[in-house]
Amino acid sequence: VICEIMNADGSMARVDDLREFAKRHNIKMGTIEDLIKYRLENESFVEERVQTKLDSQFGEGFQARLFVNRLDGRQHIAIVKGELDPAQPTLVRVHVEDVMGDVFASQSTPSRMQLQAALTAINAVGRGVLLYLRLENVERRLLDPQGERRHKMDERDYGVGAQILRALGLHKIVLITNHATKRVGLKAFGIEIVDTIAMAAAEQGAQDADDAQV
Repeated sequence: VICEIMNADGSMARVDDLREFAKRHNIKMGTIEDLIKYRLENESFVEERVQTKLDSQFGEGFQARLFVNRLDGRQHIAIVKGELDPAQPTLVRVHVEDVMGDVFASQSTPSRMQLQAALTAINAVGRGVLLYLRLENVERRLLDPQGERRHKMDERDYGVGAQILRALGLHKIVLITNHATKRVGLKAFGIEIVDTIAMAAAEQGAQDADDAQV
């Protein structure tokens, strides 16, 4: 049975009204957001499909592991370096796809430089994960190149990334990010951020590595 709860004036009860109604009548209340959050935290909808060796300009010994979100069919890539130990903190960068920046080096975004810096940092440590989430609407990006540079991730997107990290067996991570506070939801997936590294520090480390090679 589905029914609508009305306020005394005949208007439809909204969330705040329903909270008051539930409190007054001692009724438990759950929202659609609560249901989505529960399913993200307790059900797995990512599936690993492919593993392959990846040697690149950033070093040898990387693996490319392809994961598919069964809910929308999107494919995401985990670039893994070294043996991942669940008991040890692992260096992680979550990178959201930006085709124009990552592939074509668009000057309107630093994404390519950040991608390269993260891979260089992971290679230098010898163990880590770059999680490449493919979420971008390329058409919108082309039509508005000066607009929002990054796809605005919501809880579902964080859920995909967290489930992939969990599938890799990670529990403790050192996150390369400029926005650590936005990743607190990872705890719900059994993943603890034990430390963070600012992207600027990773970029400087990559530059130092390049200078040393020269």
